[in-house]
Amino acid sequence: TTSRDKQISTSNRPQLETALTSIPVTEQNHSSLVPPPTSIDFVPTNSREKRNDSSGASVATVSTRGSITTISRNVSVKTRNVIAMKSGDNKSVLLLLNIEPSTKLKMMLKMATNLKLQVTDNPLEATHVVAGSIKRTAKLMAALCVTSNILNPIWLEESHKRGKLMATNMARSSRYLADDVEAEKKYNFSIKQTLIEGKERRRDGGLFAGKKIVVCDGVAGNNAPNEEELKMMIEAAGGEWLLKSNAGHVEDPDTCFVITSEPALPSQVQDEEILTVVRNGARLFTIKWLLNCMMHQKLLNVRVSSELREISKKLGVSIYHISTTLLEEAKRMVGTDSKGRGKGSLSTTFDLNDLLIKKKGENIVCCRDGKVGSSYVDCLEGQDNVGEANTMLSYSWG
Repeated sequence: TTSRDKQISTSNRPQLETALTSIPVTEQNHSSLVPPPTSIDFVPTNSREKRNDSSGASVATVSTRGSITTISRNVSVKTRNVIAMKSGDNKSVLLLLNIEPSTKLKMMLKMATNLKLQVTDNPLEATHVVAGSIKRTAKLMAALCVTSNILNPIWLEESHKRGKLMATNMARSSRYLADDVEAEKKYNFSIKQTLIEGKERRRDGGLFAGKKIVVCDGVAGNNAPNEEELKMMIEAAGGEWLLKSNAGHVEDPDTCFVITSEPALPSQVQDEEILTVVRNGARLFTIKWLLNCMMHQKLLNVRVSSELREISKKLGVSIYHISTTLLEEAKRMVGTDSKGRGKGSLSTTFDLNDLLIKKKGENIVCCRDGKVGSSYVDCLEGQDNVGEANTMLSYSWG
């Protein structure tokens, strides 16, 4: 065993806590697939009802609110060449984001009508996005893959005032770009740099061009976009949504990204189908990594989340776990006499190392290096069992 397998936390069972503030360890419920709610900062959006015809083809539904045409369409995007629906000769399609229903919203919709702008709720159709604020929603992240025109309301107001759409070239009119200092600080990104990066990615087919993305069970909808939104985002970025059942048939596993929760859960990385593709060379990342890539519009070249790796270095097994679960497993393995003492040939720590300690993580992907084979402590879930180590205990070598 490694030294971190011998670390323990001496906090009492009910009060065992982690001191990690960036990404807490898994919640107390051992069977839960829900990661900590503060670890990702994803802002969910209301799902929209979509329908397909009997052949499975996409169906566009167009509704008219007054003189404003609103487009809602279920679009499957395989490439970066997203073609917006057009009305007459007007090619500009507007998406309004993070603007609360109010008199201001009604005025903005009226401005769009006067400018002959189509208004859509689908980010894949947008040529222009006007955002009241920057929130890490599925719509925004998809829109970043589609257009460089992520603008503030001033652009729409001045366009209406002048009777034409104002130029949005970043070099000449950066004052029209969406501006949210707090959001840029929170997500550690620059909206201007992201738009520059996004333009470059589109020239190459998109952020995830040539990549196949497999999302583990328990990721979608748990402090993350739902499955429909994740698929939309991945395909908007030029990637291919790959079912877990098909992951083992990928010809070039190096082009395959496997997405887990943040942090990755044993129930996800112990999955046989996931293990197969990872052993073949697929890359393992967390949902937070995926969202960060979307917000920066570039691949962050880390094989395993650096935050997960740092957390792993600090983890220790709780005294409660050692004195209950681990002890019971050891007793079942070696057998005990009438006084509860170990008997037989498997009665020492060294004897149990391979059969009990190492065996627990032999088929689990390590959160430090992304390879199969994990330390005992990284296999545990729940605040009762694992937390930040505060005491070092070493067994006798005599």
